[in-house]
Amino acid sequence: GGTIGSASDADAITIASDGKVTLAETVTVSKGIKFPATQVASTDANTLDDYEEGTWTPTVIGSTTAGTYETDSTFTKGFYQKIGRDVTVRATVQLAGSISGGGTGNYFFGGLPFNIDFSDDAGGAGSISADNVDFSGSDDGGIMGITVSNPSSTDDNKLRILLTQDNQSHLPLPISQAAASDFFNFTYNYRTTA
Repeated sequence: GGTIGSASDADAITIASDGKVTLAETVTVSKGIKFPATQVASTDANTLDDYEEGTWTPTVIGSTTAGTYETDSTFTKGFYQKIGRDVTVRATVQLAGSISGGGTGNYFFGGLPFNIDFSDDAGGAGSISADNVDFSGSDDGGIMGITVSNPSSTDDNKLRILLTQDNQSHLPLPISQAAASDFFNFTYNYRTTA
């Protein structure tokens, strides 16, 4: 352990014998900050203990029976950024020109890079846009907008599509509406379990 003094002889840098470094002033970094590949979790609310960014592969599945919904790999891409427990995902999803289908339940996106912590993020919602999607059979005349949201009361790695209607509860989009070439862009921010 030891210290490096400033011009006024105050401790500018303190290095403890266990390796902890304390800096008295703002840190300027010329080549970035590297976090370990595996998070070393801290219970201190003021400690940033994890940063990660990368890609993920979004999938389309039915909420009850998954089915098989092939995607066009040219357009289907996902990106994420994780800062501590805060995760932001962005994705583009396009179903292929021919899909096997067979799913039941609601229209879900699977494959999020980290599970949603439902106890901390029960009311999460994100933005989504759709192209070439048939909303008929879902009271499409009353649809005011669509959103992407966490789907259930458990921690999971899936999102659902919700339709907003005038003076009505949210209405999930059924997977039976999935068709070849359905196209979505979405962004969602959530807290993860770790």
